Amino acid sequence: YTKFCYAKQHGYTFVLDTFGYSKHHKRLLMWNRIPSAKKHLPHYDWILYLDSDILIANAAIRLEDFIRQFDPEWRVVFMESVKGFNSGGFFIKNDPVSYQFLESWWRHSKDTYSWLYNDQVGAWDAVLAWFNTKGGKAPAQRTISCKCQPIETGARAWKSSIDCYVNTMNALGAPAGQRNKYGLAFWDASRMQPRGFNFFDNVEATRWLWPEHELHHEQDFVIHTHVLKVMMDKSQYRAMMATKCNGLMPDW
Repeated sequence: YTKFCYAKQHGYTFVLDTFGYSKHHKRLLMWNRIPSAKKHLPHYDWILYLDSDILIANAAIRLEDFIRQFDPEWRVVFMESVKGFNSGGFFIKNDPVSYQFLESWWRHSKDTYSWLYNDQVGAWDAVLAWFNTKGGKAPAQRTISCKCQPIETGARAWKSSIDCYVNTMNALGAPAGQRNKYGLAFWDASRMQPRGFNFFDNVEATRWLWPEHELHHEQDFVIHTHVLKVMMDKSQYRAMMATKCNGLMPDW
C-alpha cells in the first residue's frame, strides 16, 4: 500500500504484478521478480523493483534523487554491502545489458529450486560469473571454486554463501566500494545521499550480518522487514492511511 500511495503522490507508475509466473517456471515465488522485470521493463526507462515486505518510510525522497546520480554506464543497481548484498530492492534500466544480467541471474541458480532464498544466492552467483567474464565479454578469469548454494538453512548457510561471494569478489579485484563495473553498480550507503533503497531494520537479529550503516536509519527511504509492528511503526503506512493516500486509496 505504501508503494502504491508513494507512486501516486509522485506521478510514477506502480505495478503490482500478481501474474502466476511460478505455474510456468515451477520455482519458488521469489523467482517471479525476474520474469516480471523482463515483462515490464520494455515499457519504462528505469524500474525500481521492491520486494513485497519493503515499505516506504520517507516519501519525500524521489526516485530521481537516485537516478540523477547514476553513471551513464550503470544498468543494474543494487545496494553495496561489505558482506552479501540483498537482492530485494534494485534499479534496472531498459537496456540489453540488463536483460543479459537477468538471464544470468536465472541461469546461475537453476539447481537451487528447493532452498527458500535461492533467488538471493542466485544473485550472488550471477554477479560472480558476471565479473569473472567482465560482463560476459571475455573468457573466465579464474575458476570459481565455491558456489553460493547453502545446503541448510540458518546462520551457517548464510555465512558460507557470504564468504564465497565476498572472498571471490575480492579475488576478482572487486572489493566493496570498487564494484561499479560492466554495467552493474552498488549504491554505497556510507557515502551517498539518499543513503539507499533497501534497508533491513536495525536490530540485533540483523546486526550479526550487516554493519549498522547498512541498516535502516531514521529518515531513510524504505524499511525492509517481516515484522508487522516494525512495518506500522517505521513506515509511512499509518500516515498514508490516515489521509487515505490524499483521496487516492485503491480498491484493494
